[in-house]
Amino acid sequence: MDAEEEKGSHATKLDAIMPPCPKCGRKDYWYNGVPLHGYCYGPEDKKHEEVKVLVPAPHNPYLSKEVVETMLGISRPKIEKGVTVYSRDAKKKGKTTGGGYRCQMSGCMGMRLGVKWEDGKATFPCTKGMLRRKKSWRIL
Repeated sequence: MDAEEEKGSHATKLDAIMPPCPKCGRKDYWYNGVPLHGYCYGPEDKKHEEVKVLVPAPHNPYLSKEVVETMLGISRPKIEKGVTVYSRDAKKKGKTTGGGYRCQMSGCMGMRLGVKWEDGKATFPCTKGMLRRKKSWRIL
């Protein structure tokens, strides 16, 4: 059994993206925790105190978009309540509810805005498919 099979191919792939241990320079970490961290205690012949390094996103399965945004200091934009939203054909009109969330579509950084339409229906269109005007939104 070679070293990669013994350790596991996933851990070996993580070792490749992790920075070297600041104490001993090794990249042979032991992985555990939520969010996922790499731990190093030094080589067998020269142990050192525990070093704990956070596995970076997107390689860390426990870091959601919200956690990463918080860590990076990216704030969620304020969603104004009562802003007019026009449908694609501009025949229907609704108002933003003030609620919303980040779009979950892969790679999208838009916001899903809560919109209550005149007919009583509620939808959550993504801002990446909308045009912002001075006092309103329009679905493209």
